[in-house]
Amino acid sequence: MSGCGANTYTAMSRTASGEMSFEDTGTAGGDSGLHQPSVGRAPEAGQSEWRMERGRRSESQGGPGSTEAGGSPTTSTASAGLAAREVSPFKVRKVLGVRSLSCANQSFTGSGSTTCSLTLSSTAPNGGLTVNLASDNTALSVPASVVMPAGASKVSFAATAAAVSTTQTATVAANAGGSTASVSIQLNAFSPALSLGATTVNLGAVVVGQTATNTITLTSSGSAPLTISSVAVTGSGFTATGVTAPLTLNPGQTAALTLRFYSDHTSSFSGTVTIASNAAQGAVTISLSADGVPALSGVTCATQSYVGAGTDLCVVSLYGAATSAGFPVSLTSNSASVAVPATVTVAPGAMSATFAANVSAVSTSQTATLTAAAGGGSKSFALQLGPGTAALTANASSVSFGSVLVNAPAEQSITLTASGNTPVTISSVGVTGAGFSASGLTAPVTLNPGQTATVNVQFTPTAAGSASGQLTIGSNATGGALSIAMTGTGYRHSVQLSWNAPSSSAIAGYNVYRAAIGTTGYQRVNTGAVSSTAFADGNVQCGVSYTYYVTSVDGSGVESVASNTTTAGIPTP
Repeated sequence: MSGCGANTYTAMSRTASGEMSFEDTGTAGGDSGLHQPSVGRAPEAGQSEWRMERGRRSESQGGPGSTEAGGSPTTSTASAGLAAREVSPFKVRKVLGVRSLSCANQSFTGSGSTTCSLTLSSTAPNGGLTVNLASDNTALSVPASVVMPAGASKVSFAATAAAVSTTQTATVAANAGGSTASVSIQLNAFSPALSLGATTVNLGAVVVGQTATNTITLTSSGSAPLTISSVAVTGSGFTATGVTAPLTLNPGQTAALTLRFYSDHTSSFSGTVTIASNAAQGAVTISLSADGVPALSGVTCATQSYVGAGTDLCVVSLYGAATSAGFPVSLTSNSASVAVPATVTVAPGAMSATFAANVSAVSTSQTATLTAAAGGGSKSFALQLGPGTAALTANASSVSFGSVLVNAPAEQSITLTASGNTPVTISSVGVTGAGFSASGLTAPVTLNPGQTATVNVQFTPTAAGSASGQLTIGSNATGGALSIAMTGTGYRHSVQLSWNAPSSSAIAGYNVYRAAIGTTGYQRVNTGAVSSTAFADGNVQCGVSYTYYVTSVDGSGVESVASNTTTAGIPTP
């Protein structure tokens, strides 16, 4: 059939109603190999529509020509092997439609845009062709229409997607000439999410005074950028570093959060890290725990250098207080000259314990190392040992007794000290000098370094006047015997008497008489006449009271009557 451009039909059939179906094998618009439906049937997407109308029939058996309504000739040609049983005049009109619709990106996560391509079944006529567009989802927007330029069969437009919080599908439809084509675009949920490498972190047993660390990975696991707005830490001793808010992580990005715990005393600790962000799940938390445990911090002794024998006081100390079970510490010495206990236990709640190191005298200088061990750690202390020296000192180099009543003993004490670094042995105690003696220390006696002994020295004068003596202590001390000088003065009690002279001028002297109270016999106590009006009676006895009177004597030796009496008591020493 000719007269419809360069179209060639390879097969045709006639229905009872007079409609005919054609298979188009060559269209001028480039649409070939398409099966076109008969009149009254809507074309499928991607097909052109052909409408045919019956005209005036003019049959010419075997003739080549026929005329359309309106006088246009039509030609019908049957291909080889097909026979046309009847030829009728038709008016044939080709109608444009949408052949295909596609978009470069058919899946979106978050907002964005893509280029979509629209293809017609044939080229657009003069003046172009308007194709209507629509989206069934407000999250995907397209132009209301697009114009296909004249002579073109393909045009592009942009589809713009907005971010959505839930996964959904949007369908874009294109309509022209009664035909429609569509394409579906997936809109994926666009939401931030935060994943933690761990939600519970135990930093373990941490020695008091030390720090433990642990690193947690924070991952932006959502489909949208994650913004961390704050990192807050609660709990004594816990800190978090490495993430400074605000911090934005794109999907898939990570950040390292470093957790630290500083142990300042022995106890069990807990804490929480709270990370706030724009993640859909809200703030997330990490539970923290740790234990502060005691540890050995050192061992020291009061004396670092020891000469000779003795006992040194030593101390083991801890970082943090011991728990309720106490804290045992093992002790050792690498020297046989220093003995320590095998263990010492720090009491619950305490941070130290003492022990004694017994030092034996050595003949040569050497070093003894004391070691304390506990909890997998150890501390040591070096004790310097040297050969000993015996020495003896006194708290006085001389003793003065002062004035001492005759026959009344006076006593003082002298302290002797072993001031060397080895024991000193006192072998003798000797005293010289009249009236001097010693007691309280019986030789031999040995004093360890630092020990003391007391010697009591006495002075008992037998006569009035000055006296001196010496105390000598013999020992093995370096320097030989220790000598201490002693002095004292003996005196007697006396009664001092005085009186008034009589009015007579012929007085040659006076006599003094005395009687012990309780007796009636007065005795003259002066050996010769007393020329003055005063007299000292030094020949008295302690604890006795006396009565005195005085008489005057003239030049002829005549003695007056007795004066009035006076009484004097002699104290007991």
